Amino acid sequence: MENIDLEALKKSADAKPRVNVGIIGDVAIGKRGVILAITKVLTDKGLAQIISNDEEGDALKMTIEVNHTEYSMDSMITGSVQMNVAILVVNAHDGPMPHTKADIELARQANVPASAIVVFLDKCDEVEDNELLDLEEMETSELLKQYGFPVDKTPVIRGSALKALGDDKEGVDSILKLMEAVERISLPQRIAMLEQSVDNLGVLLNKR
Repeated sequence: MENIDLEALKKSADAKPRVNVGIIGDVAIGKRGVILAITKVLTDKGLAQIISNDEEGDALKMTIEVNHTEYSMDSMITGSVQMNVAILVVNAHDGPMPHTKADIELARQANVPASAIVVFLDKCDEVEDNELLDLEEMETSELLKQYGFPVDKTPVIRGSALKALGDDKEGVDSILKLMEAVERISLPQRIAMLEQSVDNLGVLLNKR
């Protein structure tokens, strides 16, 4: 009988799925605000707790726990970072910007699954013309299609991070819808992570 690594056993038993969520979009488009809005809305409602909060310059990385899953949200993404899910932030005033294309390409380089991207059309409260919102949504979908993301399966959430930070009901509801979409599209990956944890636990226990 081999000696059991009790520390490894405990880690496997306590393991939670960890989902890396890349917040992508044009420079200075409000990616930090989206992270802060998600964190505030979920913690205010008792749906999440903050695990870590790291700021460096304009970059913000925050990890929260929701439904026994850790979501690590990062506003500064590089090609070396693996993203399980990407939130593409698009300004409702302007639609896709030049850097938007580069970030979608980056999501591809980071191996984001084709079905694991959600669009957050931000600042919709500042645009009264619904036809303009429809146009911005269509332009974003066309851009995603160019990079192989299935637009018919890509959720598009219209909302306002700023309104959510100010406790406005429509803003808060849009953030809740955004996280519902993130949880839904990350489900297959979370299941796979849990299965791996169970397998690791089984290996350790079989050493007794």
